[in-house]
Amino acid sequence: MALPPIDPDTLTPAQQVVHDAIAGGGRGGVRGPFTVMLHAPALTARMEKVGHYLRYEGTLPDRARELAILIVARHHRCDTECMSHRDIALRAGLPETLLADIAATREPAFEDATDRVVHHFVRATIAGGEMADNVLQPALDAFGTEGTVELNIVVGYYTLLAMLLVSFGVPSAGGPAPWNSAG
Repeated sequence: MALPPIDPDTLTPAQQVVHDAIAGGGRGGVRGPFTVMLHAPALTARMEKVGHYLRYEGTLPDRARELAILIVARHHRCDTECMSHRDIALRAGLPETLLADIAATREPAFEDATDRVVHHFVRATIAGGEMADNVLQPALDAFGTEGTVELNIVVGYYTLLAMLLVSFGVPSAGGPAPWNSAG
């Protein structure tokens, strides 16, 4: 059962404040997970600030962040997150072939060594447990300590969003994700 988004005409005062802050910020509107998150406005206000930092102020290169988001989206089969970030990932320089490999859950033939580092780090993070040295050290070499911690937080934050979007049936404005035809 889908949890319906809140009608903007029926927002409580607390919801209105959060709605207006999101709509007036870098996102340019309230959509995706925030349409459901508004049911919990105090938490939404805090979560949106984390997401805003990761997307617009973080230390990770856009390419690394977007690759991580798409790997998380694929893992959770979250069409909404995938289709929201697919064009951003392409603009950040990720090749179509890499995105197709992720959609099909194939080990990509990496053209960029940093993409390989991100892919292995994100997959290890999703798998859980302590990070192996041969996965952690390349991430530290590529992004430093701050960037590596941020990469881990990107995985956690977008896992939370993917789970929210899938659990509450938030539809993808961009249509079905590539894995729906890739298997």
